[in-house]
Amino acid sequence: MGRRSRMPSAEMVAVKPETNGTPIRIGYARCSTATQELQSQLDALAAAHYTRVFSEEISTHIKIRPELEKALTLAHEIKTAAPDQPVLLTVHETKRLARNATELMTLSAQLQNAGVRLGELLTRPLTGSTTRAAWAPCSSPCSPSPPSSTATTSTRTLEGK
Repeated sequence: MGRRSRMPSAEMVAVKPETNGTPIRIGYARCSTATQELQSQLDALAAAHYTRVFSEEISTHIKIRPELEKALTLAHEIKTAAPDQPVLLTVHETKRLARNATELMTLSAQLQNAGVRLGELLTRPLTGSTTRAAWAPCSSPCSPSPPSSTATTSTRTLEGK
């Protein structure tokens, strides 16, 4: 009698999505008044090589911001589909995300619990951060450079991961 080769069924084989360690970078830009300029935020995100960018002109007094919700949904969908894939949600300035510190901390905690890193693009050096050790770690290619007189844009993450 010949031996039957037993092929594993689909249920027996767990295929783990491949990740290259480079974060999927999602950008968000918002302005709330006619006197604020959205384009400079979009330009900064483009200069930092963000290709998935959500933007809107909406007041912070409006609790539901559709484009922010889309960015958050995409980040969560990526983490659900590929839990090991790093995801970085970045804004030009943190004040673009929330109306106050409490709201920002709540959103930051929700993202951190979901495994999504939160970052900020800055158009000026961080006050009081003059050494590389003062900067939070961030995977390349979004690693920040120490402040210098020639640097105009950098990225930092908001939590210590």
